Amino acid sequence: MPSTGAMILSVLAFLGALGLVGLSVVAILWGRLRGRPEVTRVSFRILVATVGGYALLLFGAGLLSRDRVLAPEEEKYFCELDCHLSYRVTSLRPLPQDPGGAVWAVSLRTRFDPETISPHRGDAPLTPNPRRVWLITTAGIRVAPVEAPAAAVDPPGLSSRPLTESLRPGETYETILFFPAGTGADPASVLVEDDMWPDRLLIGHEASPFHGRTLLPLPAAGSSVGVSRREALVAPTRG
Repeated sequence: MPSTGAMILSVLAFLGALGLVGLSVVAILWGRLRGRPEVTRVSFRILVATVGGYALLLFGAGLLSRDRVLAPEEEKYFCELDCHLSYRVTSLRPLPQDPGGAVWAVSLRTRFDPETISPHRGDAPLTPNPRRVWLITTAGIRVAPVEAPAAAVDPPGLSSRPLTESLRPGETYETILFFPAGTGADPASVLVEDDMWPDRLLIGHEASPFHGRTLLPLPAAGSSVGVSRREALVAPTRG
């Protein structure tokens, strides 16, 4: 589970650096308008030091990180400041060939962990932040989801709900995503990541430059985590 404190520190560092950059630019302009070269010079040095230091920490944290695949029983958590959402792949099914080509159907479970809410939050619904989902192949290729093919049929008793649907503490829902199978490689894992540009500038954030990703393992093709609980960290053989 991610550390809320670490995320808050990362956000504060970004806001602090942004504020210092803004003040430095204002001071540089003021120094030039007032004919105060010493103010301009010092402010410019502060600006360069702030941008350079932040960039060093941002890229350094990314380069020191590594990709990792979670264990079958683990979930990937995303911090929403006062609570956490977790994600897990619950099933992987090959669908028959149709005019659009063969596809893999991946069922992704979203869960609002009630143990992570702040003391005063209450039972109000939460709308998840924008997220992107990729299927990672054994060749390391990222495959984007496609529209549901004509052959797609939801499993009995399970309807697909959008990843942006609100949910309350303790609630879960399943989203069925479809990925083309004609990549020449088998599925290996699933990447769920934030889709907001400010995250790319947060030190230590998974979306920041060069940072390693946390990947979700896939259950065996045709099986369901909720039924068999047998999952693998590597790709199943294509069916």
